[in-house]
Amino acid sequence: MICLLIVMLTLTVGSGMESINCTFSTNSLVEAIKSTTKIIQIDLDLRSSEQLTPIQSPNATSFSPSRWFIVRGERTNRLLLLFYFYYGYFEPYIIVPRENINMPMSTTCFQNITSDESVVMIRKNLLYMTDSAGRDTAFKENEVCSMFIKESGGFGILIFRCCKSVEKDITCYDVEEDSWIWTLRVFVMTFSILLFLYFPKFIPVNLGPKTFKFRPRNKLEMSILKTKEQSTYKSKLIIPVATMKHMSTFCDHLQNLQTGIIFNTEVQSIDLLIQRGQIISETDKAVSFRQLLYDLFIRFKIRHVDIFQVCCSASIFGNKFDNNNIVPWHRCLRRVRTIIIYMCILLPALPLMFILCLPNTNIINLGMAIRSRGLLEAHSFHLGPFVGQILTGFVFVVYLLHVIMVLSMDSFQNELFEVIGIYEKDTTKVVTEKGHVTRALMSLFTKYGLLAVPVLPILIMLSPILIILYVVVTAPVIKILIRQFTKLCGFHKLSSMMGSKCGPKLSLFLFISLLSVFVILTIGINFLLHCLCVIIVNVLINWYFAMSLISIVVLIVVYVRDSAKRLEGQYNNYFKAIFKEIMAFKTDQITLEANKSVLNQSAMAFQVTEQDVMDVEIQLNGTKINPFKWDIKHDCLRFKTSGVVLFLDKRDVPYIPKRLFEEMTYMDCPGCPGPLINSLCQSFKDLGGIGIFLLFLFLLVMSYGEALSVTPTTRFFATLATGLVPLLLRSFFFSGGNTSSLNTTTLRFKNHFLHTLLTFEKRWKVSDCQISVLEEPFAFSLWKKASRDTVETKSEEVDIIIDTSFKSSNGDGSCCCSPIKVEDV
Repeated sequence: MICLLIVMLTLTVGSGMESINCTFSTNSLVEAIKSTTKIIQIDLDLRSSEQLTPIQSPNATSFSPSRWFIVRGERTNRLLLLFYFYYGYFEPYIIVPRENINMPMSTTCFQNITSDESVVMIRKNLLYMTDSAGRDTAFKENEVCSMFIKESGGFGILIFRCCKSVEKDITCYDVEEDSWIWTLRVFVMTFSILLFLYFPKFIPVNLGPKTFKFRPRNKLEMSILKTKEQSTYKSKLIIPVATMKHMSTFCDHLQNLQTGIIFNTEVQSIDLLIQRGQIISETDKAVSFRQLLYDLFIRFKIRHVDIFQVCCSASIFGNKFDNNNIVPWHRCLRRVRTIIIYMCILLPALPLMFILCLPNTNIINLGMAIRSRGLLEAHSFHLGPFVGQILTGFVFVVYLLHVIMVLSMDSFQNELFEVIGIYEKDTTKVVTEKGHVTRALMSLFTKYGLLAVPVLPILIMLSPILIILYVVVTAPVIKILIRQFTKLCGFHKLSSMMGSKCGPKLSLFLFISLLSVFVILTIGINFLLHCLCVIIVNVLINWYFAMSLISIVVLIVVYVRDSAKRLEGQYNNYFKAIFKEIMAFKTDQITLEANKSVLNQSAMAFQVTEQDVMDVEIQLNGTKINPFKWDIKHDCLRFKTSGVVLFLDKRDVPYIPKRLFEEMTYMDCPGCPGPLINSLCQSFKDLGGIGIFLLFLFLLVMSYGEALSVTPTTRFFATLATGLVPLLLRSFFFSGGNTSSLNTTTLRFKNHFLHTLLTFEKRWKVSDCQISVLEEPFAFSLWKKASRDTVETKSEEVDIIIDTSFKSSNGDGSCCCSPIKVEDV
């Protein structure tokens, strides 16, 4: 036993010189060989020599000659390529029995022999030790592998030379990378590049706000006063001038109003700025499982429940500072949410960004060894540690500036959307561009006839290059980049045609900051692709255990998808019935607007009031609606609508408020699915019971499958067939037992439906507003003007005060509403 734990080898090298003794301790190596470890990595510690031995020389034929591998098992040597090179970054995450051993060794025996002889000597003795200590193990074949650099067409490639003992003879062969590994690398790199170029195409256009023109059904009047001394008047709402800088039409009307005089005005129309997530169309899903996951894990919305209402409406520093410096809690919560989102975007990219900055990695060392032999590199896209540090630092700094600007500027999101909107306006031309390409190819034959036939083979040969050029030139990122430099070079006409409000330098900087986000996302997705490859490799390595685990994962996905489809179908059917009933009130007006031509049609909002349901008597239980409909939230002017508002865009797609549908789910009538939270809890409860059954099934298969030596394929199908039993029972025997259809003709449904419809209130952001000043008697206007300095007039209540003392973004306090001086009468 002592001889097995500590082996002292005496190596004698005959080369016409004096014999030399080489000794090294191998107790840990013997223990590893006697175990079930498939891969043993041996690092020989040769640093004790004062001078470089031939085996350590840069001109040695082997690469990293101090590192050796002992592999056991069929085709285990193929994993060495994954460990060292392609998945060298993910080496700790490949689940395979392996062990690293650092073995000190005297280097005096390498002084009088060549590097090739040193490699042969180490290989022979490792094979001898492996065969001697591994006789009682389950592995019949033991191989010793080392690394070499092989020339292939002028390029240097890494190979593993593996040797094994066959009837006292040593047989060696090379393990090389095949074409499929190169194909995988090219695919990952091409996918990452295309993903970067086409990232704007994956940004949903629906994320951008839409503007709908709303004309009040009833006459809407309000009194407006422009003044710098708002404290001397009673007012329901004070609007700073800077808040309305984007309301061009409203500012034009205010420029004609004199300062210090109260004007009675009538609202003609209001442009409502509505986010796509606030409304839902007849073709949308009322409840989407993916949208629920997005809201829960990505947006993680903070609902304004009773506990947070006071907290979110309070200020952080109380009233110690000026009102302009108070930061409400809800803004801090939004900023914390934004920071967490950008941290989640950055997290997958950090490993690869860190690796690009490292000076000593496997790829860098291998590239240096290949170049020292006068060969070309064909394996690495690494730019070197210095260039990697500069590029990584630049991208990280720009990304950090982007996050800071998002947190500090409330309007930064709109300006970024304007940069992306440049491309979105061109998305309607994609079909036209494709049509131009097709017509150009067809015109070549229709115009020149048979003379164009010789050109056809040339076009076919050049088609890969032409396709690559077309894909790159028409990429969204390239288009936006060209337009940004066009603006920067002074083509103001083109900028004005695109409706750009940002300056050329600011727009270019915003685009560069946005590119940093795209780069971070691309690097992160590239890293996740490598992680996916590692997961698949682990499944292939541990196929015996993975088959049972895969069957359980498949069953979990099937049951989650089935529960999601049941939940979505229940609410979507209810939504279609509700949408049909709401549309019936405004069918004539919507049809009249939809029949207009595209040039004359505009996005409209139609209000459903009590006048639309006059034939139905309904008791609103004394509900009082505040007649004043204006307020400010998050520095945005909002307008409150009473009753449901239907929306119709230019594509003739009708919408209703999404919150209306959520309130409709609370109606107590047969066929109503009830609140979504209750249905989700019930679905999770059912999934919990099924999950317990699947856990029991997994443990049962793993326990008796090991004892009965069941094959992995049999385990997979047995687990899958048994696990689908609850799905069959739920689909055929217990389907639709507790659900009832919705009957919209019952009196109970009509009363609840109309009450919810008419008492519904919603506040919308205002993009612009068109008003008209009401005519006043001349004597009354003179009296108002003469007495505006009296206490009685100053105590008069005004609906809206336009405060011109607030500083605008330009710093002049005027914005679009410059005060007009009034001469004394």
